Amino acid sequence: AVVPRQAFLQLMQSWAVSAGYACKLCQELRSQDDFSDKQLKRAHAGKSACCTSCQQAITDLKRQAFKAQAEFEGKLVFETSALLETVTSDNKVIWERGLGELVANDLPKRLALMLGHWLDEELKEQRAAQSAFVDSGSVCKNDWPSWLDPLRAERILQYDANEFPFESLLHAIFETSDLARLHKAPLREEAPLCPTLLRAYHLSGAKRPRSWRQKEKWQKRYVQNFRNSLPYLDFLRVYHEFVRQVVAPMVGQGEAVLYQCPPTLRCQMPGVVPMGKPHRDADFDAHHGAEI
Repeated sequence: AVVPRQAFLQLMQSWAVSAGYACKLCQELRSQDDFSDKQLKRAHAGKSACCTSCQQAITDLKRQAFKAQAEFEGKLVFETSALLETVTSDNKVIWERGLGELVANDLPKRLALMLGHWLDEELKEQRAAQSAFVDSGSVCKNDWPSWLDPLRAERILQYDANEFPFESLLHAIFETSDLARLHKAPLREEAPLCPTLLRAYHLSGAKRPRSWRQKEKWQKRYVQNFRNSLPYLDFLRVYHEFVRQVVAPMVGQGEAVLYQCPPTLRCQMPGVVPMGKPHRDADFDAHHGAEI
């Protein structure tokens, strides 16, 4: 018997819907009830889809990888539901550490092997996407005008320290009269005004008073209170004027200048744990390679 092509395709589609779809991770044939709505739409469109149980395993891995990254960078983990999303060559070791934690917590061997395969496939997709992006010409080594090159050269600036008193402003923010001896200052019962300073004490391994834990627990409120404080507002006011009067005339070429606000404050105490891993700002999507 001869079956028309259109009828054959409809027959195959109806058979696939009734039989279910193969999960891309566990490779098992699953019913439609085993897929989320989003994954089911992917399956209907002929794309690879993941069943709900495997999706949960991936979510657990993402959460554990985020915790592993935070531990590696010496950060405090305030958001227990946070996930690490992207697998790259630089952070694959972090993912593997997260997978190791899951295995240590009695993750079935078969599921561990599947997640390891998932990591490899995700890394391949990231590399392929990056290669395609570069090949398309979207990335250029010098993707900025030539007049910007001399402005990107490092230099030491001279400015009026009385008009822009950053040292005294930082004294107020870090609540000290001597920044060089900040690490030797006795710790008070009251937590520091600046969250950056609290994190620096944490990374240094200093034994912090129990009263500081409330600030660590309510991180968002802690940061907001700091940004509303008078020392920080004074710092921002001078920061804006410094950019407007000193920086912009040097690099603006008569045009507007975009700059980061609020600026990132860092405080590195003596210790073995760094504030972060070695990187360039251009490594992050929010930064352009031509930044100064």
